Amino acid sequence: MILQEPDVAITDYFLAIECFVFALLVWRGRTSEISKKNWISVCFLSLGLASLFGGTVHGFFVDESSKGFRIFWPLTLLSIGLTACSAMFVGLSIYEMHRWRKVLNPIIWFLFLGYGITVVFIDQAFRIAIFFYVPAALFLLSASCHIYRRNRDLPALAGLLGITGTLLAPIIQQMKINFPALHLSYNAAFHIVQAAALGMIFWSARWYLGKEHL
Repeated sequence: MILQEPDVAITDYFLAIECFVFALLVWRGRTSEISKKNWISVCFLSLGLASLFGGTVHGFFVDESSKGFRIFWPLTLLSIGLTACSAMFVGLSIYEMHRWRKVLNPIIWFLFLGYGITVVFIDQAFRIAIFFYVPAALFLLSASCHIYRRNRDLPALAGLLGITGTLLAPIIQQMKINFPALHLSYNAAFHIVQAAALGMIFWSARWYLGKEHL
């Protein structure tokens, strides 16, 4: 079967592999911060699934009336929603908001339930996923600023820049900014920026989990 949008599908699949590798490496890492390690792993894993499902849609099921699209596109959006939730849990762990977890955890899952109902039954536009993801990314960006203020190491800065990159990537996608010289569409450009940003986040996460006190 010929890929219908090869640049988008290939960059999506590359992003999926990158995320799966990062998730495995984080999960296998030794640290006393077990909860943080697990949620960071889930963050990479869910984003990898979103890329895998999204690449399958762009590669083989572009037609919105096809059965494949009706299966894989909602899975893509749900995976992005899980990424947003896990990013929130990582942020809460960084801020050590233990007293608030019993209140905030159900709220986060309730919001995810509402998001899931929306993207499955009401509206499957990609902007819905962005609207759900951006507040979580901003919260994680705030947590990264907190880490950088307390420790000025280069990996801390890399995490800050990486999360900023994940916020810029959807802007590139929504504004349809492409790289004509590289013969890449705006969706492929979105994936490339995201891949670079996630590399910086992974470096920062491994450094952060390896430090006992920040």
